[in-house]
Amino acid sequence: MIRKLTATVIGVLLLGLVACSQEEQEAVTEKAKESMDTAVEATKEAASDAADATKEMASDAADVTKEAASDAVDATKEAASDAVDATKEAASDAVDATKKMASDAVDATKEAASDVVDATKEMASDAADVTKEAASDTVDATKEMASDAADATKEAASDAVDATKDATEATKEAAMDVKKTTE
Repeated sequence: MIRKLTATVIGVLLLGLVACSQEEQEAVTEKAKESMDTAVEATKEAASDAADATKEMASDAADVTKEAASDAVDATKEAASDAVDATKEAASDAVDATKKMASDAVDATKEAASDVVDATKEMASDAADVTKEAASDTVDATKEMASDAADATKEAASDAVDATKDATEATKEAAMDVKKTTE
């Protein structure tokens, strides 16, 4: 896109410069510089907007992950509590000889539920960390791409201005040669 824009600007400048006075040539060259500067600024702004949007999406993803992890912990706690209550009820209905076994089963259920809650918390924390890291990497990559795009645009603009200057000089020399030939 930048190459096409540069080629178009150079073509228009060359056509305009052949039939233009020195003042008109300078005015056309200045307008081309301004157009390229505007293109550079627009590229920077678009890159900045993309980086901001990426940051916002990454933050939203981290929030959703945290909320899902919290919901999972709550559901696990509720399920563990229900299991403990059911075990207690069954133990109270059992005979005295089975009370000891029922108490052991309740303790084992509590320990297992605690292990499940701890494992769920750890998985949720790991998921949030991975999401944050991916978001940070995405933001960094977007910033780098935006910087590269701005640099490429600046370089193309500089090349276009240099090519315009060279074309202007060549046009002047050709005009001088034609003038000398016709005299």
